[in-house]
Amino acid sequence: MPVGETMDGHISIYCGVIALILLITVLVYIHVYLVKKRRKELAEKDKFLSMLGSIVETENLGLTVWSGEKIVYMNSRIIAHLQDAGIDIKNRQQVKELLKHPEKNLVLYDVLRTISTQIKCDEDFNQTWTKEIAKRYIELTYIRKKYDEEYYSMIITRDVSMEFLNIENQILMELIDLLSEEISKDNIDLKEIGERIKTLLSRFDLVDTFAIAQLQQNGEIYFPYFKVSDTDDRSGLKYGPERKGLTRYVIDKELKILIRNSETEAELPDGYRIQRTYNEPLTDYGVPIIYRNFARGAVLFEKRGIDQFSDSTISLFEKVASIITLALCFIEILQDVQYERKRFFELSIKDYLTGAYSRRFLEQYLEKELSKSKRTNRPVSVVFMDIDKFKEINDKYGHIYGDSVLKNFVDIINKSIRSMDLVARYGGDEFILVFPETDATHAQIVTERIIDSLAKQNLSVSYGIIDATAFDSIEDVYKEVDDRMYGMKRRNGDC
Repeated sequence: MPVGETMDGHISIYCGVIALILLITVLVYIHVYLVKKRRKELAEKDKFLSMLGSIVETENLGLTVWSGEKIVYMNSRIIAHLQDAGIDIKNRQQVKELLKHPEKNLVLYDVLRTISTQIKCDEDFNQTWTKEIAKRYIELTYIRKKYDEEYYSMIITRDVSMEFLNIENQILMELIDLLSEEISKDNIDLKEIGERIKTLLSRFDLVDTFAIAQLQQNGEIYFPYFKVSDTDDRSGLKYGPERKGLTRYVIDKELKILIRNSETEAELPDGYRIQRTYNEPLTDYGVPIIYRNFARGAVLFEKRGIDQFSDSTISLFEKVASIITLALCFIEILQDVQYERKRFFELSIKDYLTGAYSRRFLEQYLEKELSKSKRTNRPVSVVFMDIDKFKEINDKYGHIYGDSVLKNFVDIINKSIRSMDLVARYGGDEFILVFPETDATHAQIVTERIIDSLAKQNLSVSYGIIDATAFDSIEDVYKEVDDRMYGMKRRNGDC
């Protein structure tokens, strides 16, 4: 082999070796850099977790942190809280199975369902729940946070049992304020009251379903408020006595009832049966609304899962139901007072027999209309009517029949006049009609229409019509219209 070719070959090998050494050096450098970077990242994460763990321990919080399906931190406190809720996490597969089937743990169903949805999303997220777990109140917070290009999920738990009294007081105070606000309104909306109570109780995760039921006079049960979920609002529902569900049982028996498991306790005494709202076990608590010595309705509290209500929660529910009962009782008493006030007012201004206005009210009304007509230069007409031969009707058919004639007489007039017009009983079978903003010509047309309607009932009248604006006093009005009526009666011979 020529010397030149040998030299070229050695040079090629030498260059290849140099390139390989450089490549290895670069790869080693990159590897060392990545290792250092990874160690730094791990050190920072360890420092972060260590700091987080210190904070958690200091604040007596439970904490678990995981990335993907790998648990990177978990303290003993959260293990205890989860075990109380029926969850015993030992490995990655258990976490995966739990999030895949949240319905297997009804206590934390909504928490697990939210986590299973949010854990797939590349975005920050946090939400807090308050749960009754093993007769204690545990606050759970789920946080999903991006840290150093990687998403971490955290659950923080905190025992707030000692704070429940404050929660109870807060709920009751807000409820009292709410009802005080509502009952001060002219029109009380029980659906609005129910919605605000449901929102208040749901804020502390105490109920899934809340309902207010009222017993109607026809025996039906009416729900002014009945909300199962945001998409299942049954407010306005009615059903008859034939449907013997939980609400009917609470009202009929006038008993409080706690259903710890709606599946195993669905059958109630005397043929009553729980109507299911979910395809899963429920905890129900029903309280009758009792006032004036019998049940007027019921308040229902419902939550998904078995035995979800502690003694503290039930005590709170009873206080809520008591406040609702007091409010409904107050509403009914207020309505009765308003009705009686209206009735007594009408008795004071109306004739008890015919329903026509009284002579005393007539004088007040007529004085006001005369004053207004002089001020506005608008006419006001007055008609005096007297039933012909009414004494003979009484003598022949009796006073009971005569009373029915007077009632029928006023009913016919009321159907023929405007709401702004007035008919008043002047005395005996004498009546005065007042037509504001109406001249005598138009008053005559209305009077003739009334006379035609009375004739169909075999009644005839004598009457007088005047434009009252021409007179200075009510006494003058009475005298003139009375004279005109008796003039007609004389001409007709009291036919």
